[in-house]
Amino acid sequence: MYEMIYCIKSNEEAKAIACDLYPCVELRCSCDRSAIAYIPLDKFEAITDTYCVLKDGVTLTCPKCGAVHTNKYIPLETKIQSSWTKCPSCGSFNIEKIPLISKAVSFAVLDVLSPYLAKKYHCKNCGCKF
Repeated sequence: MYEMIYCIKSNEEAKAIACDLYPCVELRCSCDRSAIAYIPLDKFEAITDTYCVLKDGVTLTCPKCGAVHTNKYIPLETKIQSSWTKCPSCGSFNIEKIPLISKAVSFAVLDVLSPYLAKKYHCKNCGCKF
């Protein structure tokens, strides 16, 4: 089953967060935290801050598990919202923790000028380190 992560509502917003994606809704399949789909806005009847509704005839199939999403209603991903950090720049939950080895190598090469020194996460959407 898919859950909504984030909505990029305009080309201006996509450009502001350095995202090459067109205006879309970012969805994640519950089978795998990395199974993310970017669905164009014209495939939805309604989009709010807490849910989105697919138009009639639109089906979603997870590329990882092959499951077909049959429900038109797609809720906001509540597990991510309460237990994960989101990017302060673009608001996406598509982030990863910066590995300790990357921090160590960066510090060894750049010393105190390392961009990873006080950072814990890296946003996969906009590239922000925080």
